[in-house]
Amino acid sequence: MFVNNDYVVYGKTGVCQVTNIIDGKSMGLPEDKYYELHPVFDSKEKIMAPVGNPKVLIRKIHKKEQILSSIDEAMEQDTVWIDDNKLRKQKFQELLGSGSFKDCIALVKTLYLKNEEKKKNGRKLHMNDEIIMRKSMKILFEEFSVSLGVPIRDVQNFIINKITQNTAVKHA
Repeated sequence: MFVNNDYVVYGKTGVCQVTNIIDGKSMGLPEDKYYELHPVFDSKEKIMAPVGNPKVLIRKIHKKEQILSSIDEAMEQDTVWIDDNKLRKQKFQELLGSGSFKDCIALVKTLYLKNEEKKKNGRKLHMNDEIIMRKSMKILFEEFSVSLGVPIRDVQNFIINKITQNTAVKHA
């Protein structure tokens, strides 16, 4: 269970701060307890997430050491590009929806490298790939920013430098 002021990654929303734990029954809500979450990079939004619901993807953000270690591990792994647009969209949405930090890194790495390859040939990513890349980058960059204590605008260069140290995307 999280406590007030914990930073978490909530589904596809991104990094949020737990600001309260609310008794849902007293408010007429179906679950016993709810986290009141405030997205760190959207101060106007407030989210009520049920505590302990397995369908709700919520996890504590990684610490700096975990992030650096996970990046190094992910950068050593090969990426696999699925040529079939429909299958690729399905697989990439699965990865994004998993809530896994490593899956998010794998998506960013694969799509960034593929995008660079396509740019060299005067082409663009498929619209679905572009959407998945933006969503996965948002989640990843937010977590890096909060965990590393750096402005979100500085995170991209750090990740891109790590990604480009590896080789090109392999095709399945």
